[in-house]
Amino acid sequence: MTKSHSRTQAMPDEDHCRGETLFSAFPHPLFLIDPKGALAQMNPSAESFIALPARACLGKSLAAVFGDNLLLQHLIDTTRATRRPYFAHDVEISLQSATGAPRAVPADLELFLLTESADVALLVRERKQASRLKQRHQAKAPALGVSTLARMMAHEVKNPLAAIRGTAQLLESILPDDELDLARLLDHEARRIQRLTEQVDLFNDDASIRRELTNIHDVLDNALDSVDATFLKMVRFQKNYDPSLPDINADRDQLVQAFVNLLKNAAEAVRNQEKDTTGVVTITSAYRAGLSVIGRDGKSKIDVPIEVQIADTGPGLHQEIASMIFEPFVSSKAGGRGLGLAFVAKAISDHGGLVEAERRDGQTRFTVALPVARGQKQGHPS
Repeated sequence: MTKSHSRTQAMPDEDHCRGETLFSAFPHPLFLIDPKGALAQMNPSAESFIALPARACLGKSLAAVFGDNLLLQHLIDTTRATRRPYFAHDVEISLQSATGAPRAVPADLELFLLTESADVALLVRERKQASRLKQRHQAKAPALGVSTLARMMAHEVKNPLAAIRGTAQLLESILPDDELDLARLLDHEARRIQRLTEQVDLFNDDASIRRELTNIHDVLDNALDSVDATFLKMVRFQKNYDPSLPDINADRDQLVQAFVNLLKNAAEAVRNQEKDTTGVVTITSAYRAGLSVIGRDGKSKIDVPIEVQIADTGPGLHQEIASMIFEPFVSSKAGGRGLGLAFVAKAISDHGGLVEAERRDGQTRFTVALPVARGQKQGHPS
């Protein structure tokens, strides 16, 4: 009996040691935050990540390591309240250091609740600066290519098109009625190509950008008015706006057109999917503290806390073109020209922002992040 009792006492110790070994050996930074908001434990990878020893951090508040990061605190509180895991993609966190000078680190965050201890586990996967820079340059690349194409097409195509249309109209005036079909087809196709060149010309870098202090919700409502009339009774647009967002400095017409393109894409996807019901497209605005992109010089940092997300429950992005959807002439639509999303990428990039697309939880989500206007207070109004 004594021997058996001794073995049952040893088992939990062995399990505990095994858990400690796994925790220590985990390759990514892992932090445990207790119910009072203090750091309860951190693995060696976490020590290396923050460049501080565990003994200097354990028992202290989260702000002692990460500063006053409102987004991170919100994620922790939400994870604890809902008891569900949460993920945050490409978030910039500020780390305190022994010298007192904070450093900004882009990372992906994963949070989940440990039921036995009620601690929240925070897993950090650092994103390298090069990855962010590459992402921003990829969003800009389609714009650069199409700008060159726009100038070339405007010069080479418009004059011949005018001649072709003039010839078609002349033929229509002299041909008998039973021979007009070919002339009308010629005029129709010339008009179609002219419209295409006009669309491509939107990408011209020489076009002036008239920036002014603008409310993002006015832009969204203007775009919605344009799209809603087209999809009346077929699609319901649901707005979830944060009314306290600061203004942006923007070319209103360009941004309206960019959001018209995104909303039309979403509405068409939902309409085609939901044959017998009214589809729903959700437009959400929010302030995301800590989100930033690398500037065009490859060095400067641009904060882009104004977030707009357009979500639909359509069939989603075609996998074979998902990585190229912001490039010109790439489209999965029958008869699609593939210029709408390329224009979105250019317009948002010209405004110092970022646009991303993802498929998650049965929804296709396009997320636009934009900077606050200069002179506007940074930070979410309380």
